[in-house]
Amino acid sequence: MVKSFPLTEKEISDKGAQKVYWREIIQQETENVQNKMAEEAKVAEKNGTGEKDKPITFEEEERVREISTSKPIEDFKKMLNDKTEDLASKAIEQMTNIIRKFIVESFQGNLYEKALQCLVELRKACIDEDEAPAFNQFLTELKDKFSKGKYGPFWDKVLEFLF
Repeated sequence: MVKSFPLTEKEISDKGAQKVYWREIIQQETENVQNKMAEEAKVAEKNGTGEKDKPITFEEEERVREISTSKPIEDFKKMLNDKTEDLASKAIEQMTNIIRKFIVESFQGNLYEKALQCLVELRKACIDEDEAPAFNQFLTELKDKFSKGKYGPFWDKVLEFLF
């Protein structure tokens, strides 16, 4: 083994073994980006295509097309307020599915409060969007499926809130 793989000592030079810190890398990259932007601005100014007259605009908010379980109320409101497309019926349908999911996947009622908050927002939206029959139908469905058995405590919370 020793004959096949002879051991030799290697000298370590300190020239290339200098510590590099993240803050230095970030600072260097920031400087590179700033220099590049300054160069592009100079070129644009020379060409007469400077962006001096261009109005400053903020990025458009990302359009929401599906309601997430992490922030359902926020997503629901964004879908309802979308001016480019009428997503009200789609948003209402998705919110009812989210509420059902919270009820069914709740462990010892830990998601009942979130489901109730979503139900409140759904009720407000259905009133504003003239979709009251859809809300009434959903509430009847909730009563039929979740008023008895292991989901009874959720229905009790709904009754406390609504009445």
